[in-house]
Amino acid sequence: MKTHLVWFRRDLRVADNPALAAACRDAGARVMAVYCLTRQTWQRHDVGQRQVDFMLQHVASLSSSLAALNIPLLILDCDLYSEVTEALMALCQQHTVKGLFTNAEYVLDERRRDALVKKSCDQHAVDFHQYGDRLMVSPDSLKTQQDKPYQVFTPFKKKWLNLLSLKKPFPTPTQRADIGIAPDGLPAIAVAHEHWPIGEEVAHARLQRFCENKLFDYKNKRDFPALNNTSQVSAYLSQGVLSANQCIHAMFDALQVDTISQLCSDAGAACWLSELIWREFYQYIAYHFPHVCQHKPFKPATENIVWHKNNAHLEAWKSGRTGIPIVDAAMRQLNQTGWMHNRLRMVVAMFFSKNCFLDWRLGERYFMQQLIDGDFASNNGGWQWSASTGTDSAPYFRVFNPISQSEKFDSKGDFIRRYCPELESLTAKQIHQPDAYGKHELDYPPPIVDLKTTRADAITAFKKLN
Repeated sequence: MKTHLVWFRRDLRVADNPALAAACRDAGARVMAVYCLTRQTWQRHDVGQRQVDFMLQHVASLSSSLAALNIPLLILDCDLYSEVTEALMALCQQHTVKGLFTNAEYVLDERRRDALVKKSCDQHAVDFHQYGDRLMVSPDSLKTQQDKPYQVFTPFKKKWLNLLSLKKPFPTPTQRADIGIAPDGLPAIAVAHEHWPIGEEVAHARLQRFCENKLFDYKNKRDFPALNNTSQVSAYLSQGVLSANQCIHAMFDALQVDTISQLCSDAGAACWLSELIWREFYQYIAYHFPHVCQHKPFKPATENIVWHKNNAHLEAWKSGRTGIPIVDAAMRQLNQTGWMHNRLRMVVAMFFSKNCFLDWRLGERYFMQQLIDGDFASNNGGWQWSASTGTDSAPYFRVFNPISQSEKFDSKGDFIRRYCPELESLTAKQIHQPDAYGKHELDYPPPIVDLKTTRADAITAFKKLN
């Protein structure tokens, strides 16, 4: 009897999982699953404890779901990616595995790891099967007319929509015969964060609620942080508890449409679809331009920028004590919840890189250490966009004014009051810049930088590169 082994990574679900579905296609095969704990690699990649806990909680949930199908999930403690190949091959030999099934990943270290595993599989007569799952369109099929990778989002999106071939989600496999192997236990895991409950069913329910109740108004309300009008599924997408394919189908079901063109006729759905495509674009960039995975800017010329080294400003930014209320409220939201509203991610990143003129890589790293939905490609792409070092990035002369952003998107100060309670007594006009109204008696610092002067200095520094 053949034995198939499914190697789970950031695809922690049993529904709409191409690798799992393919491994289960042969009704006569024994099917097992494996997950590799690589804690030292996670640490090197700045994966924070919040995300590790969330990940392992979903591994435990996945193990239960697989056990109900009589598919045992085995755990390999490898510490580093470099140990994964040997551990997997030992497991394959122990259970006479004929085929190793997995879904592709596109970031540099993960691709290198998979290449080594495939090479070892070839040497040990194990068939290596890899499937497209994380991206809806193969990155190798998306090229310009000059047969080069796209570097700008809008033409990428147009080509992506033209090439998209939406597939019906793979169903959860049916229960198989018991093979007499018990699943492995997992190390002790912290209690789940109240805002991020665990499980595929929970994630699906959240996705469905969003599509049925908030999708139609998403474009109009998504930029206002005091409103709960975003999808709140990013952490589940990051760990593959949900797939992009499932998200698009959920929109189809909610709008009762059959084609992408019909879907895009709805402003809210078109807007959220664009957000999903941005996620794919940044994965695509990491795949085709791997230097961004090596702490390098996408635009090589910007490597010559001499960033400030100011630890006091860095720490003030991290702790939410910059004296700019919208920035501080956003950073406190991040520190308290492990999540930050997307509009505010841009605001605080641009304040960090343009007004404080701190190296964007320091901010990128702190975000990864704190975010429960941390995804390298999206985080790196967002930071490089804000710092004007990346692909399709904000022009260096376009610098968000955090006060203007605050007045526009949190006009009454409701979001600021939620995370900066020391400013609760201020009026809607005063709360965006307390220092300008002489509110020095509050337990709140003055601004650490002058927005006007630092904006001009940043523009001058970038001009010198051109």
